[in-house]
Amino acid sequence: MASPPVPFPDARKGRTQSIIGLGSGGVLIAARHGERLDYFLRDAGWNWVAEESKTESGRPWDPPLTPRGLDQARELGRRIRRAVREGGWPDVTAVYSSPLIRCVQTAAGAVGGLLEGEGSDEADGEVRGG
Repeated sequence: MASPPVPFPDARKGRTQSIIGLGSGGVLIAARHGERLDYFLRDAGWNWVAEESKTESGRPWDPPLTPRGLDQARELGRRIRRAVREGGWPDVTAVYSSPLIRCVQTAAGAVGGLLEGEGSDEADGEVRGG
């Protein structure tokens, strides 16, 4: 039986992510993507659809992260690394993401944050779409 979720501080506006102990030594961490460009532009009075030609994916419904969102993703990885070390949890063995660009960018940034200071610039794992 899974243990109850443990709050994990999120870098965005005091929100928390969920960390769930899986009972048999495993931990599941669920996180939301970083700040997305379309919401940033909307809040600044711009129209995201007008920026469609500038998207990495060419899909207006699939906006990338802002530079702040990329920083948030990296910080997520750093915080997870600290939580794993200080909490005595097992190492991160897998990272799963939605195929949306903002989610993939968040996952990649989090992995980068996890690997900082580990003496490696690249992950040992495999990146697969799906």
